[in-house]
This record gives sequence, C-alpha cells and structure tokens, in this order.
Amino acid sequence: MLTVLLAGVLLIAATAAPDVTAEVTDFCVEIWYAEELQRRLANRVDEAQAAITKAERDVRLFTLATMRHQNTRQHLAYETLKTAAIGSLRETAEQANTFIQKHVTALRLLSAKIASIKTTEAVATATTQPAAAGTYTGAESNIKPGLQSHYCTVKQVLKLAPSKTCSAAAKTKAQAAALASTQQTWEKLPLRQKTALAAITIEARTAGKGSFATTGAFGSGTDFPGCESADGSAGYEAASNLIATAIQNPSLTYVKQPITLTPQQQNSPDPQHPGKSDKPDITLSVDDSKLATAIKAALSQTPITFTAIAEQQLPEILTRPAVEKFALGMLAATNQGKKDTLDEQTKAKLLFGQEKPDINALYIANLDKDEITISSSAPEIKGTTKKLSETNFPEAIGYFYATNLKKAANTKGTKPEVEGEKEDSADKTGEKKDVDNKTATNATVSNSFVITKAPLLLAFLLL
Repeated sequence: MLTVLLAGVLLIAATAAPDVTAEVTDFCVEIWYAEELQRRLANRVDEAQAAITKAERDVRLFTLATMRHQNTRQHLAYETLKTAAIGSLRETAEQANTFIQKHVTALRLLSAKIASIKTTEAVATATTQPAAAGTYTGAESNIKPGLQSHYCTVKQVLKLAPSKTCSAAAKTKAQAAALASTQQTWEKLPLRQKTALAAITIEARTAGKGSFATTGAFGSGTDFPGCESADGSAGYEAASNLIATAIQNPSLTYVKQPITLTPQQQNSPDPQHPGKSDKPDITLSVDDSKLATAIKAALSQTPITFTAIAEQQLPEILTRPAVEKFALGMLAATNQGKKDTLDEQTKAKLLFGQEKPDINALYIANLDKDEITISSSAPEIKGTTKKLSETNFPEAIGYFYATNLKKAANTKGTKPEVEGEKEDSADKTGEKKDVDNKTATNATVSNSFVITKAPLLLAFLLL
C-alpha cells in the first residue's frame, strides 16, 4: 500500500510542473509568449484600478445620500454606510498600491526584455547594401599597425529589418498565448537569457582576381585578417591582381536557453526599489534574474477586487474598523457609556434602529429611484441620487449643502421652500415625513447628535 502511495506522489510531482519552455522554440513564439504575458500583467493592473474606481463610486453615492438626507431619520444610516464605504476604499487603495507597484516593475523589465529581443533580431536579420566602389589608399593601413600597404576601403550599409515574417501556423501563436495566460509556476521563464542574445555572427567573404604567384601579386598576411599589396600598385582599378572583401548578412541561431531562477533568487525580495548606483554606466540589457523575480512577485499577488456596499451582508459592514469606531464614538459623545467593543446586535440597533435591518431594502434600493430635478442649475439637472453621484456629483453635493443651510436657518415649524427644486411625489412624501415638526420635536438624542456632530466625528475617525 505504501509503495502505491509513494508512486502516486511521485506521479503527481512529475506532472504538476510541466516544462513551460517546451513550446517556445523560435523568435516568433518567444515574442508571442512575451507579449501575451505583458497583456496579462497589464490587465491585472486595469482590474485593480477598476476596483478603486468602484470603491470611489460607493463613497460618492453615500456621501451624496448623507447630504440629501441630513435632516431625516435615515441620516444616521447613511452616515454609517458612508463610513463603511470610505473604509472599504482605503483598504482597496492600500492593497492596490502594493499590487500595482509590483506589476509596474514587472512590466517595465519585461518591456525592456521584449525590446532587447526585437532589437537583436532586427540586427541578426539585417541585410547589407552593396558598396558602389572601394577607395584606394596608399597610406599606412590600420589592418596591422606599422605595415606600409596599399589597401581598399569598402563601406557597406547594414539595413535593419523593420519586421519579421512569422510563417508558423496560427495554432502555434494561440498555444504561446495560452501558455502565458495560464502559466502558474515561474521557476523557468521561456525567454532567452541575455547571453544567448549577446553574440551575432557576421561573415566576411574575400574574392581574388589574377595570379598571386606572379610579380606584383597581392601577398597574404600571416598574422592578421586581410591582405597587403606587394608591388605598390598605383591603383586597384588598373591592377591585374586584387583581392575584394564584402560583409555578408549577419545571423543569429536561436538557442533555447530559458531564464531559470535559483532557489536563492526565488526566495529573494523582488526588485521593487533597486539600489541607487553612483556609476555613470547605462545598462543595455535586462538582468534576467531581476526580470524573472519581478514577474513571479507580481503574479503571485492576489487580484484586487471590490465588493460594493450594496452587495455586502450586514455583518461585513458592522465589523469594519471604521464603523466600529463610529459606533463607539457615538456612545461616548451621547453619554451612553464608554466601551472598547460592541456586539453586532448593539451596533445594528444603534446605527440602523434595528438589530437585523435589511440594508438594501431600507436604504440602498431607493437611491436608484428617488429622482429629483434641480432646476436652479443651467441647464437643469435631473436624476436619482445614484445617477447624480455618477454624473453630476459636484453640482448635486453643492445643491444639497445649500439646501441644508436653508433648512437649518428656516423658522422652526415652517417647511422650507427650496428655490429651483422640483421633486417627484414619492420624494416629496418622504422628505415631508422626515422633516415634519413632530418628528423634529421627538427626535432622539442619537439622531440629534448625528445631524450636528457626525460629519466632524467621521472626519476625525478617518484621519
């Protein structure tokens, strides 16, 4: 039985980490893989930024709801939800900050590696342009210092290839992309090491004319490349014996040499903040270990996600540190006692008026239905609290702030008339009910506290 178990463990170990370099066999597949890996990293950054945007949207929504319902019974609940939204935004932003930094480091190094591979390929597949003619020189040759020699200088242009024709089937490209998008282990990175990209072969071919055994022929050098003139010919054009040399197209043979992380490198910190150097040297090639370590560090991060307040359960909201502090601050400020912690039911009763309130039904769903027209704006603005928080937040927050000032300054017992406001029947009914004199007269100490003190308390808690 033990033998069978050991065999099973060995089989799993042998199949758990397949060789990720097997399908990367040439330049085209290598670039397809690298660029898909680049997209994978960039997409994860986009998702993290999208999570922050969603969290900011929640904060705007409940900030506007708090301002709109400042003089209502719902105000405390919206203050609580705003506090939860701000805490959620802070947590998301802090997580995303580290996440994005690691991905930016990996993207920077990977982009440089891709550029290095492409540049090497452009040189390796360059074509030489034939020279029109050589230039005769009778001075000392630099072929071998000190040697008096007539020689011919031929200048040729090396034209870099602007693109690469990849004749591989589309299936190969799809396989390379799939590998980069699903790869989970990073001990091996199927990109060539910089040593495999550092040596390009350049071939020079020499052709002779005439007989080199006769007088006046060119003699061959024995300890240097090239040739020499033995008779001091007046010019190569008139000579019957000559040697011509031309550079051929350069080449680079693809050698599969994947980047491999050693155990020490795998456990080392990622190159988030490389140490500064006083050396004036400019690095021309990417450090392979830093590249592999950075990619591994980035893709080992848990993706950043955000759950909107509307999608959270009541216990999630009540257990947020900011909400806990908010509730404790209320108790202390209203002389209801000082405590270090509060149980879930107590917090719910204090903040929402019920031990098990349906947050969505009571407070959130209505924010997408309570349409209002702000005719004092030019042009007039119309929308629900949710829509206004997304499209006209500055104007709406300013409007409700001014409205609250007017209501506060209005004579007690008189319903304020707000210039430029046209509400639908549902909104009027709700607001009338909430600012009714009887309600205001019978307002609890807690509600009174929230209306006047909660914004300052929230600002203090979020410092």
